[in-house]
Amino acid sequence: MGGAKVGGAEVGGNRLTKNRKVIIKDINNYRIGIIIADDINKSNCQLTWIPKLRFRFRINHGKSFAILRTQFPLRLAYCLTYNRSQGQSCDRLILDTTYPPFAHGHFYVAMTRCREFKNIGLFCNEDQLIKNNNNKIISVNLPNIMHKEVLQEYNIL
Repeated sequence: MGGAKVGGAEVGGNRLTKNRKVIIKDINNYRIGIIIADDINKSNCQLTWIPKLRFRFRINHGKSFAILRTQFPLRLAYCLTYNRSQGQSCDRLILDTTYPPFAHGHFYVAMTRCREFKNIGLFCNEDQLIKNNNNKIISVNLPNIMHKEVLQEYNIL
């Protein structure tokens, strides 16, 4: 299986468009059961099965021979916590903000891991989006976590 684990991956195919975030719910020798992450809280959420695919191709080098390759159509993706991401640098980054940061400075740490701002994407809930009159997304609402002790020390509370 080469490292595929229940919990997450990126997949391509039918309703599963390129780079769609999914949650792996079941793995066996012949197929992988997934749920599209966007659908996880919807009532019509259903398990989608991804079968193992077979690729047959020829290599024309010296004596020609055929190769049969069997694999799941998955792409490896990594996930780090806010704390674990400190000191890391990424070319591209997707931040899952469906569960907002739980401590002051976590979101800043995560956002500053990417080398270029234009290569940062946010995965968030519909209710976190702030839209203008044309229904265009203009911002994402995330809470700013500040410990009460800090606010009390400076007589802000």
